[in-house]
Amino acid sequence: MKSAGILIIIWVSLHNGFVWTLNCSNPTPEALFNALEKDLFSKKLHRPVKSINSPLRVNVDMTVVAILSVHEKEQSLTTFLWQVLEWDIYGLSWDAKECGTHRVSVPREELWIPDIHITQFMDEDKSPQTPYVYLYNTGHVYNDSPLRVASTCKLGIYSFPFDIQNCSLTFGSYIHFDTDIMMVPSTTSAEILEESKLVAQTDGEWELSDIEVVPATLEIADGKYSQIIYHVCCFSFLNL
Repeated sequence: MKSAGILIIIWVSLHNGFVWTLNCSNPTPEALFNALEKDLFSKKLHRPVKSINSPLRVNVDMTVVAILSVHEKEQSLTTFLWQVLEWDIYGLSWDAKECGTHRVSVPREELWIPDIHITQFMDEDKSPQTPYVYLYNTGHVYNDSPLRVASTCKLGIYSFPFDIQNCSLTFGSYIHFDTDIMMVPSTTSAEILEESKLVAQTDGEWELSDIEVVPATLEIADGKYSQIIYHVCCFSFLNL
């Protein structure tokens, strides 16, 4: 009976996507990565949730680093962004003292990564690719990456240099419905604007004036997609 009970517990744990607490033989990188290879990397095909019916919460943050160009004829806006995605791997943990650290960088190809994209993309992303993400001993994943975004934007330039343009950047999943991925903004509009103004550069004709973040839902016949929309406002000025 005892053996049967243990087997039931193991089956339920695996069925619910549970990952056992990692055990490190000693506090070295080799011991930690051996444990990760055994108990986590081998499950990278699995969306890291309690059960197949549980949505994964993905926290999204975005900083406008530069307004590279605004093209009225092409109806496009080119920006350089910092994108931060954060989520938790359900059931994953390790003892920081036993394993030697509370945080480690791991190759992104060893983890399940949410398929987040920008709807208004109209050109290939030519920004440098970051090969690693941070993984914490609580199961938290921190994924920070640069994005060069050439996006569609309906522009109207009538009273240059006093025009104000409002362009939208919509972050969401390609294939996962809101029952699989829930998009959640991790910072407020005011915080994003403040951070962006500290680092933002322009092409000499446009200046960042406002950013608004809005949670949204795209509904189609087959289901709903969770999205985060960033309204980026910039106004023109003469570089005298």
